[in-house]
Amino acid sequence: MRRALAGLLLLPLSLTFSSSTQAATRFEPSKATQLAPTANCRITNPQEIADRPNSIGFPRPQVFGNLKNPKILVVPYSFADTTSPILPVAYANSILKMVSQYYDAQSYGQSHLTFLTTPIDPVSKLPAQIKLGTYAKDFNYKYVDENTNDARGFVIKLAALADPSWHLENYESVIFQTSDSRMAYTGIAFTSQKSQMEQDKILAPGGMVESAVLSVIGDPVVNHELGHALFRFLDLYTNFTSKYDLMGDGYNLDPNLFAWHRWLAGWLKDSQVRCIESTGTTSHHLSSVNAKDSDAKMVLVHRSKTSGVAIEQRDGGLILYSIDTTIPTGRGPIRVYDNKRNPFSKANAKIQYSGLDITIKNCNKIGCDFTLANQQPYDASAPVAAPAPAPSAAPTSAPEPPRPTLDLSTVAMGQPCNGFAGITAVNPKNETFLCKVESDGNTHWVLP
Repeated sequence: MRRALAGLLLLPLSLTFSSSTQAATRFEPSKATQLAPTANCRITNPQEIADRPNSIGFPRPQVFGNLKNPKILVVPYSFADTTSPILPVAYANSILKMVSQYYDAQSYGQSHLTFLTTPIDPVSKLPAQIKLGTYAKDFNYKYVDENTNDARGFVIKLAALADPSWHLENYESVIFQTSDSRMAYTGIAFTSQKSQMEQDKILAPGGMVESAVLSVIGDPVVNHELGHALFRFLDLYTNFTSKYDLMGDGYNLDPNLFAWHRWLAGWLKDSQVRCIESTGTTSHHLSSVNAKDSDAKMVLVHRSKTSGVAIEQRDGGLILYSIDTTIPTGRGPIRVYDNKRNPFSKANAKIQYSGLDITIKNCNKIGCDFTLANQQPYDASAPVAAPAPAPSAAPTSAPEPPRPTLDLSTVAMGQPCNGFAGITAVNPKNETFLCKVESDGNTHWVLP
């Protein structure tokens, strides 16, 4: 029922929307013409280390082999006093399969590692091994460096004892593995160079071995060591990089590689790196470093011939890290800013670091939009610090920090096994300490 209102004139309601109503402003990254040429941001190694087998800069060390489809031979060995059980071949293969899958993902499918074993022994039904006449108790390379046991000499000895029919010289790398639980919990990588002194080269009966790794069967640190042996990366260590790179956290199969490492390896195209050398403000969009797409993956702010600051998208946010090619392996050539926290992701968050003012516009799992104000231009005249000399016969990787240890008498089923997620330990009945791993419905055993 309608009722008239006294004294009021009723008019039809009319709503008018102004054409000036503003839609949300679309974020537009700066065009490539507003940036420096990407090739300028290839941070270089100091001349003094240009001929070293491993580095953190450009140009990359010369590698003789195929890094798109590298083949790695796994050679077991044992000592005269080795009593540890030989772990199931299936478990060792499952670890190596995960390593291959890891590099497939990190390289966006551009590097596929193939692992092969020595011929199967008809008696043991296991891969043929090198049996040493010496005792493990007389040679413990557990935390080796250039001042302790001659680990390189040990690798040279193993290579020389290999069966000529195995042709170690035909592989991009060789992994010498033992099941002896008293031996190294860490891997060690070595490389041969054409320029090396003859006594330092790793020579098999058929020729020079390009690179080699020492490890315990089933130890996932082999993933990290192949970063040294195949792709010639340096040690970074978690106190500098936290959880953000395999070369910093070598005890797990999970950490991704920095966008910088992927560019060094040739897995990122120049078009996916945005280079900044001048002052001023620019806008950028970075997609997740793990996404297999053609989008930009890294902003590199060039500081000097041997240094810069990188920005990339991780886990729905941004991380920043410095790169300095004059700093030796293991001493922080890459350092993540505020590395104890999660990536920066909050909208409108402001980050100030090393002459940069960054404002996040939007971040999610797909990518991040942000502006960057650079206050420090590239300085071509900046002095290059003299790098520390490399020992002539030292391993290419610095000693890994000790792992957490367990009191074996207190270990019970279900407890963490030396910090590895998803792995549980069993209470040992002898000196051999094995960890139980459930994978694909099967039970495997691995040394801690």
